[in-house]
Amino acid sequence: MMSAAGGPAAGGHVYVVASGYRKRVVPAATPFELTRLDNGALIATATWGDSPGSRRIPVDAPVDPAGVPDPVADIVDGPDRDEWWLETTMYSVPLPRGWTAIVTGDLSPAFYLVREPDRSIFVQTARNRPSLEGLAAPDQTVVAEGDDDDADWVELSYVHEGRPWRQRHSLLRTATVAMITGQSPAKDFADVRPTQQELTRRILFAR
Repeated sequence: MMSAAGGPAAGGHVYVVASGYRKRVVPAATPFELTRLDNGALIATATWGDSPGSRRIPVDAPVDPAGVPDPVADIVDGPDRDEWWLETTMYSVPLPRGWTAIVTGDLSPAFYLVREPDRSIFVQTARNRPSLEGLAAPDQTVVAEGDDDDADWVELSYVHEGRPWRQRHSLLRTATVAMITGQSPAKDFADVRPTQQELTRRILFAR
C-alpha cells in the first residue's frame, strides 16, 4: 500500500466537505458520514459522541443564516455543480449515488466510500510514486493489469476470511501522487469496478 502523506487528524478536524448546487456542507466534526440519495438529497450524519444526529439537505436547500451553527453540519455558499462532490484539501471526486462516504479525520485516505455488503473505494496520496508491480501483497494474485488515458492499473485476487475477494488499484498519471482502490468480495466486484473507474476518470486536483 502507499504510505500516507500525513498522519491522522487530532480533535475531530474536518478535512472533507461536500459541495454542489451552489453550497458547501461543512460537518461540525469527525467522524461523520455523507450519503447521496436517489432524489439527489444529501444526508449528513454525525457519528461522534453519545447522541448521533443527521441532517437532510435537499438540492434546493438555502445556506444557513450567519452566526447560527448547526450541531451536525453547516451549509455555506459553494460551487454551482449539478451533483454532490467530496472535497479534500488536495482533490475532489463526485459522490456516487447509493454510496456512503465515511470520514474519520485522517488525511489519507480522507474517506472511505462504502456500499453494502462489503464494497469499498478509497483514494490514497503519497510523497513518492510506488511501482505498479509492488502493489500486490504476498497473498494476492495478479489477474489483470493494463493502462488507460488516466492511470496504470492492476487487479488482484485474494482470500479474505475464507471468501474470494477482488481489489483494483489505479495509479494516476498526475502531478500529485495518488491511487484509487476498489475492493469487495469477488461476486460483487462487477458493481465496484465501474464506480472505481469513473472516479479515476473524474477526480480533480487542487491547483
